[in-house]
Amino acid sequence: MEVAQFDDTIGLRDSKDPDSGHLSLSIGSFADFVARAKRNELDFIAQR
Repeated sequence: MEVAQFDDTIGLRDSKDPDSGHLSLSIGSFADFVARAKRNELDFIAQR
């Protein structure tokens, strides 16, 4: 996972497959995501 801060967004992409696309989040949304992950409030199911 690569994370980069731009002017008003946070960019995320797969470091092992950087050409597969990216996700852009507002700084507030990214902060909320990180806070929820730290509190173990996210339930991810890998589908690979």
